[in-house]
Amino acid sequence: MKEKLESRYGYFMISSIIYGFFFTFCLYRNLHGITLPFWVAGTLAYFILAFRQLELKIKKDTVFYAAAALLLGISSVLTDDLFLHFFNMAGILLLLGVSLLYQMYEERKWGFGRFIMNISTFFWDIMESIALPFSQTGKFFKKKSGQENKKLKYVLLGILIALPLFLIVVLMLVSADRIFYEMVSKALSYIRIDMNIVFIICMIFLGIILIYAAVGGLVNYRLKEDQPACKNQEPIIAITFTSILCAVYLIFCGIQVVYLFAQGVTGLPGDFTYAEYARRGFFELLFVSILNFAMVIICNTFFRDHKALKVLLTIISVCNYILIASSIYRMILYVAVYHLTYLRVLVLWFLILLAFFMAGALICVYRSKFRLFFYCMIVLTIGYLGFSFARPDYLIANYNLAHMEVMHIDDIHYLMNSLSDDAAPAIAKLDPENIEGASRAYSDAFSFDAQQTRKMEFYDYFYKLDEKYQSSWRKYNFSEHKAQIAAVQYLEKHEEDKKLLKVDFN
Repeated sequence: MKEKLESRYGYFMISSIIYGFFFTFCLYRNLHGITLPFWVAGTLAYFILAFRQLELKIKKDTVFYAAAALLLGISSVLTDDLFLHFFNMAGILLLLGVSLLYQMYEERKWGFGRFIMNISTFFWDIMESIALPFSQTGKFFKKKSGQENKKLKYVLLGILIALPLFLIVVLMLVSADRIFYEMVSKALSYIRIDMNIVFIICMIFLGIILIYAAVGGLVNYRLKEDQPACKNQEPIIAITFTSILCAVYLIFCGIQVVYLFAQGVTGLPGDFTYAEYARRGFFELLFVSILNFAMVIICNTFFRDHKALKVLLTIISVCNYILIASSIYRMILYVAVYHLTYLRVLVLWFLILLAFFMAGALICVYRSKFRLFFYCMIVLTIGYLGFSFARPDYLIANYNLAHMEVMHIDDIHYLMNSLSDDAAPAIAKLDPENIEGASRAYSDAFSFDAQQTRKMEFYDYFYKLDEKYQSSWRKYNFSEHKAQIAAVQYLEKHEEDKKLLKVDFN
């Protein structure tokens, strides 16, 4: 495979140069614009053509991950959420990496741990292959010339030595003589460097190097395909500590079923408030649920099969579902009173995802050949795609505004300042006159009554939102466009607020 890459150096280098320009056009200062999904599609096209050059057939599993990466790119164009932008990009890179591994290796023999190790090794191999395009370029020109040009080599070496010495000497002489300083300053004043051009050139080279290194990392390094025999530990050890934990979990889960789920329907236990009850124990239960998931995988991976161990792991898995249900129920009680925040939505989403992960771990107890990592990747991919396309900021704003009996300006501050502009269309439906409280920032700065400060804050929010998005078509984002439309409509509808407050926003 390595020989094929070297023999087709011309094709891979030219295609990598084209990709470098395409990469820069799509992503330069633009990680959530309309060009992002085109970059994903272009990257996939590059690898498909590379596989053809390397005489590799596209596998079915590769198609799923490639399609998911493309959907994540589309999702980024539909939201203004920076959290989603970051994890969408991380997800795209992860899915591309996993798809390349599926393409190059027979992963059905890999266990959960082996897959994690190999995907980490693969990305490390790409970093180690960054020098590959330079070394192969040197070999290519060496073959073309027939022999290495030693004089050119010595000249380049002399230039490299001269550069730092030149800078040091000039800096010293500038400090030593005023006339020389003025002469150098005048010469430099005629040199105007546009930093955008510098960054664009650097990004083009970055795209060329990374895509070539990705192919090089695939063909130059061989990962371990065989799963080492690690299921050799004495099962009595696992039976001992899992049986002790099972006893604790059965008692705790019994309390949850009899007391929490039965009486929680009619009221809260004792004198707890919703905040105290929901928060007390929630994060502890979340931690224990994750710990149980890891414990089932570890026991199933390292300890020899035993009927008693399988029964105990099954009991722990069932108890873990009760713990997950208890965590979800506590959070729902909290949300019912204190409404949604981004963290609460994220936690609820993760708990649902953990329940699906737990099902895969339980299947592994009885089916040793079950592809747990593949299953978890599918669940995580579909779950995250659903979360990303749902645009949680907009859902949070809509839910909170629909379920607040009394809206206070502090609640609106959270929507305006803590959420992304996805929430703007929901906020635009509000009327400042129907909100309680005064805006502290504007009441301290201006002599306005509470209602006027609210109107001023709303008008200022949407005015800045309208001015914020004046970008090119390359950076078009659906959510930003929708937010701008909502801002324009609000400003037109409340034009009198600008005149009433006598504030010059222009």
